[in-house]
Amino acid sequence: MDSSQRLSDLLAGLSAKIAFHGREEKTCAEREAHFREQRAFHAAELERATRCHEALLAAAHTAAEINARPAPVELPAQDLGSPSRPKVTRMVDLVLADLAPDLRFGAKQVVAEIKRRFGLNLSRPADTGAVALVLKRRSQAGRLHCLRRGRPYHQALYTRRAAVP
Repeated sequence: MDSSQRLSDLLAGLSAKIAFHGREEKTCAEREAHFREQRAFHAAELERATRCHEALLAAAHTAAEINARPAPVELPAQDLGSPSRPKVTRMVDLVLADLAPDLRFGAKQVVAEIKRRFGLNLSRPADTGAVALVLKRRSQAGRLHCLRRGRPYHQALYTRRAAVP
């Protein structure tokens, strides 16, 4: 009887395993079909996103190249002279009009701003000495306030508004 019980237990265990593995195989087959669909979907989305990314990257590179090219500065309606003989005083006045009232500046900063704004329309950069002379005259006329007089190795510093003590 022991052997028959053992045989019946063995058959019952095998039947349970057959049922379990049958269910698992069916579930895995369903999941496999589902994951195949998911893989196909994700592969299509990957391709689409890759194409879009490459197109945006190419457009960004093109935009950066275009932006890197210096654009000619439109001259104001005022006459600033010819490129070979510019009217430095008018350019200095235009630059000074846009500066903050409390900003400290010297001739070098004004020359840099003239170069930035009008450099493409000038045959050579503005002369620092000429700009310094214009600033000094504006200070003597009371349009600028001198914060520090110029010395051989230090430029004069100005502001548009007198400092309040």
